[in-house]
Amino acid sequence: MDAVDIELPDQVFHLGDLCRDVEDLQALDPMLPICTVAGNCDGWSGGAEERELVIDGVKCLLTHGHRYHAKMGPWGLVKTGMDRGVHAVFYGHTHQSVAEQQPDGMWLINPGTIGGIHNKPTYAVVQIESGSLSVQIKEL
Repeated sequence: MDAVDIELPDQVFHLGDLCRDVEDLQALDPMLPICTVAGNCDGWSGGAEERELVIDGVKCLLTHGHRYHAKMGPWGLVKTGMDRGVHAVFYGHTHQSVAEQQPDGMWLINPGTIGGIHNKPTYAVVQIESGSLSVQIKEL
């Protein structure tokens, strides 16, 4: 909840693993809009593994990343994003923060791990306005 208290976001993306965290966050702030996908540790949840949504003209793909072998590299995510014509691919799984714009303009965004699992605790702040996107990775 610390990052939410600091940033006061319009929307939260939870990119999988420990979906219980989403329930805890919703219990603290039932009005907070959260879009979530299931990760490789959420098999019991029955939640969607991917979501596509458009925010102010920006088409986004949300995935945990394990199905695209994100720990081996970003190629599967990049190809899928290009094939689907998205402006940004949001993913997790690696616990390493990434905010990288591809040569074609598509963004790869991994907020890292808010819980500090195997890395320092980080999160991403993404601003979308009039079809334009900016990204900051922040430490908690």
